[in-house]
Amino acid sequence: MIKVPGFVISQLLGRGTYGQVYMGRKSGSSKLVAIKCIMKLKLSNQARDNLVSEISILKALEHPHIVRMLDFTWDASFVYIIMEFCGGGDLSRFLRLKRRLDELLVQRFLQQLALALQYLKSKNIVHMDLKPQNILLTSINNPSLKLADFGFAQCIKETAKKNEVRGTLLYMAPEIFCEGFYHPSCDLWSIGIILYECLFGTTPYGQITIEKLKEKLVAMDEEIKLPSTNEISKPCAALIHGLLKRNPSERLNHEQFFSHPFIDLDHAPSAQSLDKAAEYLKRAPQLESLGKLCEAYDCYLEGLNHLMAAYNYEPSRFKKSQIRILMKDHLLKTESLKLELCRLSHTDVTSSSSPQLEPKTLNSQAVNLPDPIVPVKCYDVSRQPKKNADSSKKGLFHYLPKEKDDHQSSLKSKSSPTSETYQPQDSGTSDNFTYFRGDCLSTDSVEQINVCLSSDKAGILTRIKHWFSRQNDKTENPYEYSGKASKKKKEYEKNESEFYAFVFNLCVILNSIYPSK
Repeated sequence: MIKVPGFVISQLLGRGTYGQVYMGRKSGSSKLVAIKCIMKLKLSNQARDNLVSEISILKALEHPHIVRMLDFTWDASFVYIIMEFCGGGDLSRFLRLKRRLDELLVQRFLQQLALALQYLKSKNIVHMDLKPQNILLTSINNPSLKLADFGFAQCIKETAKKNEVRGTLLYMAPEIFCEGFYHPSCDLWSIGIILYECLFGTTPYGQITIEKLKEKLVAMDEEIKLPSTNEISKPCAALIHGLLKRNPSERLNHEQFFSHPFIDLDHAPSAQSLDKAAEYLKRAPQLESLGKLCEAYDCYLEGLNHLMAAYNYEPSRFKKSQIRILMKDHLLKTESLKLELCRLSHTDVTSSSSPQLEPKTLNSQAVNLPDPIVPVKCYDVSRQPKKNADSSKKGLFHYLPKEKDDHQSSLKSKSSPTSETYQPQDSGTSDNFTYFRGDCLSTDSVEQINVCLSSDKAGILTRIKHWFSRQNDKTENPYEYSGKASKKKKEYEKNESEFYAFVFNLCVILNSIYPSK
């Protein structure tokens, strides 16, 4: 085992051409580091120059998505580079485990790579050896990417001619192999190959020999085609085609890459995401009060997308939980506003202050919102819930009573001056029902729930009324459980809280569709 002065070596992480990489820690510290041990005797003159260049470049770099060099030292036999430790291994290993990645995860990874490249571009640095083996993951669960191994990196502002070929052939831009020209966009070709491999589980060349690979790199007229077996979004496909143009002048440049719709750097997780969200969510109610509903809706969507980015960026579990509460609150407002826009569009009610009702949809990042925290008790819609309970495991409809409620279906509810009956105009049936405003909602007893039902085929509202009517009889449990009495009571109380939350959300939705006069 190699001994590094001032460090305790624990295990071997990997081997390279000129040495090994070990996991270790500084003496007297518990923080893990990666130690790159390079044998001096194996270094050629060019390799020595590359090592000096790598150390000088790493000393100048500090970015969340670039592996940080903490220190370097040497002795008679080795040069030691101490780097931050990334516990998730490299992207190549991750791909072997997963085979292919979901497009949303690929988009998130690509955003991180784009941020790293944007930082390198600002310093005129070209990596020249981008490949999955040189992209490290901070962890297996919820990983973040970091660029590593800057041994071939160079400072290049414009196209340069080199007497040597740098990089890995499988990810190398054709102009480097064919002509020895190094263009700043050569890194973008490598990104295109990596993107293809992440989505389809193989490189565009498939299983191929070195000689066949060289032939394909020389064949400038051969366009790289996407497999028809795996469907990807149009922006993603357009990005791959733009990156894998053999002619560097036709390939996407860095500015086009950073501004591409699939990359969507504006919504990439960052320290500024929460501030961006707050700005949009503060503006949305102001626009709504002015009657600019479409603009308010768009602001809510932007705010939610930035909240999603802030959630993905934030490492603290406590702060994540606070962001989830915000997301839940504003998601309800957004859905309510969306339903209002749809109602106005359906009834052809327009005003001079309202633009054409074509609200846009949530960004693809916001599709996988984290499971929201649901309010335990229901209060007026103008007030915030005081307590929260997580219902991430089961949907609220899971807790509806499963037995038939025929003997309770005739339950009556008192009329309210704020309630009225709505008859759908586009239906020939007699399905009508009474809705209620949120400020009519109370959770004390069924007498205070203004839910009236004339004809409900689904029976959902009937079940709701039946459920609330049985809450007055504390000796009768509408659910059947197995286990100890304490467990029954705990689960029963949880179901009660969940159902209050369900009715509250239903009130908000119904009130937004059919507002009181």
